[in-house]
Amino acid sequence: MTGLSSKWVYFVEGPTLQQGACVHREREMLITCLVKKMMHNIRQYQVPLQKYMAMMDLQERNERPFYKLLIDNVEELLPIVYTPTVGEACPKYGSIFRLPQGLCISLKEKGKILEVLKNWPERSIQIIVIIDGERILGLGDLGC
Repeated sequence: MTGLSSKWVYFVEGPTLQQGACVHREREMLITCLVKKMMHNIRQYQVPLQKYMAMMDLQERNERPFYKLLIDNVEELLPIVYTPTVGEACPKYGSIFRLPQGLCISLKEKGKILEVLKNWPERSIQIIVIIDGERILGLGDLGC
């Protein structure tokens, strides 16, 4: 990765791209390099659940390379981040620590939903998914 500036420290630190951290060409060079290296690393794992955990670690660290990796290798990685591997990950979720990626509002917050939403740190919200929490991918009977 010669030729890359120290500005990458800012880019790699957070899970979302920090605008203005580096110029577009350098950013794309780094992402391409990260994607190639990460795909090589993922292919070293023999167990799909290990590949899933490596993908989720990348998503927590930096979403842009995660989605580029997934898009560039969709046939190989979709079974890892979706069915069937996620079906194995659900019952083991409690032992696979992940940072929260969403906001859960329980019945305890009834009447305080606006206050709870105002505490969400992200201001640029593009989508909201509302679920009853009973079933995930039809795996509700597994207790997920």
